[in-house]
Amino acid sequence: ELEEATARLRTEHAATRKQLAEVQRRLHVFEADHLMEELGKRVGESGLVATVFDDRAVDEIQALARELSGRGGHAVFATRIGGRATLIIAHSHWPTEFDAGKLLKETLAKFGGRGGGQEKMAQGALTDPANAEAAMRWAAACIVERCRGTGNP
Repeated sequence: ELEEATARLRTEHAATRKQLAEVQRRLHVFEADHLMEELGKRVGESGLVATVFDDRAVDEIQALARELSGRGGHAVFATRIGGRATLIIAHSHWPTEFDAGKLLKETLAKFGGRGGGQEKMAQGALTDPANAEAAMRWAAACIVERCRGTGNP
């Protein structure tokens, strides 16, 4: 009986985790819509959302950034939690010469921190969480300028 109950609970747990993942995915879709409507800025053919989140887990913010970039947009998010701050930069295929990893390194060089990433998505920790908003705004301004083809601000 105990083995059967354990197997049943494991099966139920796996099903519940799948359901939770689907609900979280749907929530990210809804939140991306809301952010684009409330905070979105047109940058050429794309949209840009830049904001700071307090007390939101990094993996949640990563998923939200992926959702926005998957729609052809750009995201610059900072999250402050537990006395730490993380900066996340994600972008779509446009413009192709844009590199999120390089922009992150430039931003962290200016505001202090360490991190890295790929061309489409990068993240890093800021040395001083008080710099989260300024770093987010600076990186977003760089995206706007680069999408206009004028280089760094």
